[in-house]
Amino acid sequence: MTNRLLFQDMSPASAHWGALTLQYAANLDSVLTLADQMLPLLQQVEEQELLESGASSYGLLGLEGASKLMSFAAAFKRGEIREEDATPDDLEDIQQSAGQLQAFYALLEQRHPDLPSGLTPEGIARLLITEEGQAGLAELLSTVGLEPSRPSSAALRRVWDVRFPVNRGQMLLNTSLINLITLFESMQGEVLRTYYGTYPGAVPGDDLRFSFKELKAHGSFEQALSAMIDHEIDGFMRRSLDDWRTFYKRAIKFDLSKGSVPWTEFVELYQRRNVVVHNNSRASRQYLNNVSPAQRNGVEINMPLAVTPEYLHRAVETLLAFGLRLINSMWSKTDTGGSELRIALMDTATLRLLNDQRWRAVQLFLQDFLEEEEHFGSADRLNVQISLWLARKQLGGLDSVRAELEAFDHAVAGERFSAQVYALLEDMEKFMAVYPASGIIPDEVMALPVYSSLRGLPGFAEALGLNAEIVTVTTGSTHPSESETTEVTI
Repeated sequence: MTNRLLFQDMSPASAHWGALTLQYAANLDSVLTLADQMLPLLQQVEEQELLESGASSYGLLGLEGASKLMSFAAAFKRGEIREEDATPDDLEDIQQSAGQLQAFYALLEQRHPDLPSGLTPEGIARLLITEEGQAGLAELLSTVGLEPSRPSSAALRRVWDVRFPVNRGQMLLNTSLINLITLFESMQGEVLRTYYGTYPGAVPGDDLRFSFKELKAHGSFEQALSAMIDHEIDGFMRRSLDDWRTFYKRAIKFDLSKGSVPWTEFVELYQRRNVVVHNNSRASRQYLNNVSPAQRNGVEINMPLAVTPEYLHRAVETLLAFGLRLINSMWSKTDTGGSELRIALMDTATLRLLNDQRWRAVQLFLQDFLEEEEHFGSADRLNVQISLWLARKQLGGLDSVRAELEAFDHAVAGERFSAQVYALLEDMEKFMAVYPASGIIPDEVMALPVYSSLRGLPGFAEALGLNAEIVTVTTGSTHPSESETTEVTI
């Protein structure tokens, strides 16, 4: 079945849900892609600005020493330094020569080869002292309420925040997290709007009263109902996460907190967004009260909560799995006659996630999909199971799924599914034995991620009758072109 046929055969309701599903996944991926592409560029710009602004301030060090110091300063700003490398003792000799400073950094790099760069409080002190000399440092320390004599590494980090408050890379990451949560809420608004449009009697409206003038302005019952739905959704978005969970359990017998995505992780995402927006990215009392101890992991009041690239990637995977599960559940309740197309569309969304190597998102969503879906045909269930095995294999290695794959019942599955299982097992001989009768075409083998392990095996191209040079280009890739993704039978 192809994407084009899916939408052609859908009812208006199913087409709406299908578009919402694919758009939601695409929007989250766009935020992450933009952040991944822009972050290195912003860091390069900031480092160059630091080099240009700092070189003229260090006549004592010379240009080479100043440049070295400023590059380490940029690394410190990104957090690429451990606290044990930043000791107050390094402040004692503030008049070190450029040669001595270079030797110190060489020693630091030798002792800590895992650090791309490092910076001590001594270096930060030099960075902060411009033409104003020691008085400039004392003034900055006083500004943040610290003693100027022997500042600690934590104190100097606070000084850094005052001296250089704008970090474009961090701003990008923070904004990206805000955008991700906004996209989830926008999707949830559409989910609720469709639900209330299908079941208008479920709209509470107890606290909403229309005057005669307002009713007349709406012009019809449908417009008044639409206003009531908008009012209810607006109020819903302002409620707590626990209120959201209670609503879905009551309305559609769906528990947000019982899926593969840990509820505590979802809560932490929202609470971190709140401190980014309202508390300058520092842990608030509300954050500590609402986030589980395991998710807090030692965070204390007023401690910085940086949004890192790794955190952003995990957030996207969490929101993908969480959102797709919510969409699928509400879709199944409001469009009961479209289960076949709904399952096919969810499979298409999963294929896109596999092509983008969102392994954790696929694993989390499909584990719940297999457990909660009530309308699977046997082929649908096998298709989902194989995608789940692929995601688990990519995350945990072949041994994490080997026993399940070897226990697969080939007698009832058919050659196509047998071929895919052998591909996951990386058994080219058995794959080629069932391949002729499987109905699988070479374009599928070269495009779909389930066959990616076979594409790198010696002699595989020749066994398929393909040009080995063509296979080399696609070996290891799980990103077929858009036309292939659209046209391949799945």
